[in-house]
Amino acid sequence: MKIKIDALDTLFFRDGKPFSLGEETWAEGLFPPSPGVLYGALRSLYFSLHPHEMDKAGQDNDPTKELIIKGIYFFMEDEWHLVNPLDYVKEKKAYRPRFHLLCLKDLPQEIKGTSYPLSSGLVPPKNIQVENVEGMISLDALEDYAMLNEASGEIKPWARYVHVEPKVGIGRSKITNSTREGLLYRVGMVRPAFDPVKEGEAPNVDATFERLSIIIDFEGLPAMDHLPAKGFFRLGGESKAVAYEVFEPTINLPSQAIEGQGIFKLVLLTPALFDNGWCPASINPTTGRGTLTIAPQKMVEVELLAAATGKPVPVGGFDMQAKLPKPMLKAVPAGAVYYFRLANAEDAPLLQQKFSPASLSDQRANEGFGLALFIHTKNSPQP
Repeated sequence: MKIKIDALDTLFFRDGKPFSLGEETWAEGLFPPSPGVLYGALRSLYFSLHPHEMDKAGQDNDPTKELIIKGIYFFMEDEWHLVNPLDYVKEKKAYRPRFHLLCLKDLPQEIKGTSYPLSSGLVPPKNIQVENVEGMISLDALEDYAMLNEASGEIKPWARYVHVEPKVGIGRSKITNSTREGLLYRVGMVRPAFDPVKEGEAPNVDATFERLSIIIDFEGLPAMDHLPAKGFFRLGGESKAVAYEVFEPTINLPSQAIEGQGIFKLVLLTPALFDNGWCPASINPTTGRGTLTIAPQKMVEVELLAAATGKPVPVGGFDMQAKLPKPMLKAVPAGAVYYFRLANAEDAPLLQQKFSPASLSDQRANEGFGLALFIHTKNSPQP
């Protein structure tokens, strides 16, 4: 089942930085929200429709315990979008925006065995300087990325499609409700919408902002089959109202013919929580060798060749049952890319079927963390 979420006002999703009134004056927000935020919102929506079951929350008979998020996507201008892979980069100082893919390259012997434990690295095409852009790409661009190993579409940066609107507040006394000196603060609210003016054109003050919608694909809530086609619920740190509607269109992610030497990559569509930090627990971070699980009793042997993991992102939350903040964790960001070589190339179709997408995360996989997509690399670009 899928629902489309549209913001009716600004939203606030906290980053992981400490914020205490009187010590800090600026609380930063982030976008997109953590999968855990959306998971909690779905559970809250369920209990708002079934308030008589609220006392079961967090218990063994919790009706939402089978909830699984299968996909998180973005929708605007009748197009599907996903977070751009970190090996999909922008050329620096180009007259017009140009995009490239990083190339898989064996490392010199003198580099192997140093602080970088893997046998290969990701480098830009020859004589080209590149930079990472935090944003998203369209499904058409993803298809060319997967099928042709080409960067044919633009990266649409979050800064252009998610507007930050500061909100100023003041701390108040809980006893007298009067303002307290020295507790003025600002909060970075976000509005996921964009002005449909092409880059480089003058902004149109009369333009109507287009919505950037969040699509959640989930299962495990049988009673939600009778969910009203449209409705409202609260989302984010300030419990702002958002509109939802049941979303029928299907997303067709790339499906490739498997050929070649068994080299493939897994692209994270959502942040992942790994026990070993940047590396899945089933992979030895020193040797790069390990396994990937494709069924409860079936694993395939792989070698991790290279990775583009970016900066870790904080993942927290609030435990409504314990009424305490959840421990702050560091997650590998969405868009991270892991290049593998299969020990047996014949296992590639099994992995493709498994990660289409499926969670690679060691923790909180049911919440949608670590959703990874299988991409074959038979035509990998050369440096």
